[in-house]
Amino acid sequence: MKILAIETSCDDTSVALVEGKNEKITLLKEAHASQIDVHKIFGGIVPEVAARKHTEVMTTLLKKVWPKNCHSREGGNPDAIAVTAGPGLLTSLLVGVEAAKTVSSLSGIPLIRVNHMEGHIYSNWVKDEDVSLRGGTTRQSDIEFPVLALIVSGGHTELVMMDKHLSYKKIGATVDDAAGECFDKVGKLMGLEYPGGPKISKLAEAGNQQAIDLPRPMIKSDDLNFSFSGLKTAAKIYIEKHPKTCHSREGGNPGEKMDSRLRGND
Repeated sequence: MKILAIETSCDDTSVALVEGKNEKITLLKEAHASQIDVHKIFGGIVPEVAARKHTEVMTTLLKKVWPKNCHSREGGNPDAIAVTAGPGLLTSLLVGVEAAKTVSSLSGIPLIRVNHMEGHIYSNWVKDEDVSLRGGTTRQSDIEFPVLALIVSGGHTELVMMDKHLSYKKIGATVDDAAGECFDKVGKLMGLEYPGGPKISKLAEAGNQQAIDLPRPMIKSDDLNFSFSGLKTAAKIYIEKHPKTCHSREGGNPGEKMDSRLRGND
């Protein structure tokens, strides 16, 4: 079975053609468009801008992955179209869903709605070599059940138990902010260029974990939940008390960049 997949849950537009045969999963083609350079101006994702950018590149990416005319009902078409239906930014999701519905309607190919979090979990069944498009495959049996999945995306932090395929039990989640959100917001407080999260992670590799006494929330709780709001606040307070040592001049002030762009000087 071949599946045409469309993902627009946030600020990246991705289209892929995947084939599942017996227990093998192969990535046949993929095309991707990043919006990082656009959102750097604002120091974070602007939903309306993200949606507009998805719209601008969607047709181009679809043609790269599936060069045949989308109206065609001839052989060689995908067996199904899968699209991220949520959770995510509503404005961004609408672009992907409407594109998928349109292609499905014109081609007569069945449409499948996919949960964003399921996509994160099932990406573990596709090994890194598959992404190289050199014919690499993985077998579903490489991962044995039961499975404990940790989902750490930009807006979600969850622990999910699976005793079989498509069977989920959420056993823990953040009670406030997600880990990715905490990373990005602290990065912005430090003056790091968007997205700040990956830059903090890179800096931490050469850092001293004993240098700053930051709290470790929820470690004594009697459940499996997470909390990052207090950690973010503690980092904010420390940065405000030590501005010279914590602020980076790498990307300048995002607000200054935006003001400059609006004045037409950039």
